[in-house]
Amino acid sequence: MLISSKATDTIYQAVLQLLAQQGIVENEPLQQHVLLRDGMFHGYRFQGVTVQVDWLAQQDILILKSQDRILLQKQMSLQKPSEVELTARAS
Repeated sequence: MLISSKATDTIYQAVLQLLAQQGIVENEPLQQHVLLRDGMFHGYRFQGVTVQVDWLAQQDILILKSQDRILLQKQMSLQKPSEVELTARAS
């Protein structure tokens, strides 16, 4: 699975927005790590001082964690056309 730099930036901006919505302020830039399992790309981890946010590519979900406890899960939508939109365009 190839992820464009534009998509990666979109994910990063969504992470920042999620943190802001939750009232979480990170004074240092988030460190970005690639999540791999058995040599396969699974997503990204954005690590802050007090929190970490994982983006899981296959589920397209953000998981906000603090001290190894899940605080929130948010379904993402990175401009994937829905079935309804595809049907409407085909008409």
